[in-house]
Formats: sequence, structure tokens, C-alpha cells
Amino acid sequence: MNNESSPYVFDVGNALRSGITEVLLNEGPTPVRVGPEMIAVPEGKQVRVEARINPLGDAVMVDATLDAELEGQCVRCLADLRPHLHLDVQEVFGVDEDFIQGDDPEDDEVPPLIERDTVDLQQLFLDEAGLNLPFSPVCEGECEGDVPEPDTEEEVRDIRWAGLEKFL
Repeated sequence: MNNESSPYVFDVGNALRSGITEVLLNEGPTPVRVGPEMIAVPEGKQVRVEARINPLGDAVMVDATLDAELEGQCVRCLADLRPHLHLDVQEVFGVDEDFIQGDDPEDDEVPPLIERDTVDLQQLFLDEAGLNLPFSPVCEGECEGDVPEPDTEEEVRDIRWAGLEKFL
């Protein structure tokens, strides 16, 4: 998939030249999987990305949201999960590397650059999904894989660990 047709790529040239804030909306299939192994937005699934482009002279600040349906499985009972995903990201993109520099260039991160009047938010959403989505998703509420609470005060042993008792 070429970069220009990605729902994560936004044209910021108008906002840079006019100095006026813009709100843009892109919808389309995601060119990459968004999320960890057990729950994610699969490659090719429809996503909706809305971006607010705020001009900052030789840069733009982009506030963006991604909405999509996740697909995954509960790690306890393996039931299909299809919750809604909503992610928010914010980043400043500079026209050139000199936009933000402190006293020590090694200490400052250079902001991502605007290339051919476009910004690509794909990596921002991938990072945000990696930080916020569970690696071990479970059903909401009751789950067939839940271990029932014991009715007595006696210690209940989980039979899945029985083979390890000889090592204690």
C-alpha cells in the first residue's frame, strides 16, 4: 500500500501556509496490524482517524484520534472479543531538524519531520496501542474460564500447578 493512501497520512501544507487550524478526517483500511498478538486491529480492517492540525510557524502540532474495532480472543476461555478501540495521540512535527533544539542537542529529541507537506501518524498509533492494549485480554464480566471462588476457608489448590508440588 502506498503511503499517500494510508489513513494515517495527513496533508498539513494548508495549515502551515495559512496559519489556520484544520480538522481532517481519514478513513480506510489499516496497512499494518495495530496492537499486540491476542487483540488488535488486523491489517486491512477499517479505521477512522481524525486529526486536528495546529500550525506553529515552522511546525504543526497534531492531535489525533483513531477509532476501530479490535479483534481478539479471551486468554481464559478463548471466546472471540470485538471491543471498540479509541486511541489519542499528540505530536509536534517540524519543517526541519532545527525547529526544537536545546543547549545540548544530544539531550533533545528532534521532532518528526514534515515530508512533502504530509505527516504520518502510523508509528504514533502503533506505540500507543502497544502501551495501552492488554497483552492478555479477558472477557468483560463473567467468563467461562474464570476459576470459581472456594466456598470454604480451606486452601484450594489449582490442579494446573499440581506437577510443581514436588519441587516445593
